[in-house]
Amino acid sequence: MLIIHRRLKTEPDAEWDFHELSSDKFPGGFARESDWAVRYKRRNDSPKHKHEYKVELRT
Repeated sequence: MLIIHRRLKTEPDAEWDFHELSSDKFPGGFARESDWAVRYKRRNDSPKHKHEYKVELRT
């Protein structure tokens, strides 16, 4: 299960808002969720994205 929270990068003291929940029970689902977790973490470093993301990956 992949849980994503987000907030604006310009407001580092703001609370995290719920953004997305993903649960993939099919074969290969954990690999797909892991791939999305990496994508969201890359967005944190990208200056073109105005939000930062907190990623929780649960098995």
